Amino acid sequence: ILNAFETLMPELYQQVVKIAQTIGSDAYSDTLAQIWPQVKKQTIDYGIMEKAERVAVLPVDIDWADVGNWLSLKRLFPQDEHGNAQRGDVMLMDCQNTFVLADKRLIAAIGLEDVVIVDTSDALLICHKDRVQEVRQIVERLKAAGRQDLI
Repeated sequence: ILNAFETLMPELYQQVVKIAQTIGSDAYSDTLAQIWPQVKKQTIDYGIMEKAERVAVLPVDIDWADVGNWLSLKRLFPQDEHGNAQRGDVMLMDCQNTFVLADKRLIAAIGLEDVVIVDTSDALLICHKDRVQEVRQIVERLKAAGRQDLI
């Protein structure tokens, strides 16, 4: 697969090689912080699988989820009778179809519907479930504002 990366996604290959060369050294964190934001956002299925000459597919019977956004992740958690899913210290009251991930503190929500709440040590995301794809725009705005500490 490394040969496929080198041939079909050479820019990513070179970036990953530069990062890999510093693993275990004092330069690793700085190298990762410098290179990773420059990595072109392209999935392996588009970058390699669709272009590779020798590809094989095997049928398997496993649970699989492509966790591409917060709603995809929600489907991996048990849901209550109101369609709510949660992880961490969460208390929901009169909520419907709401997803809450709490990191370190209690998240209490009352009367919400179709909302995603993700609380981490350095940021809190609250958005309507129909707008989770727009999180990318927040990331771009953070980059433009020089907030690399949050990316």
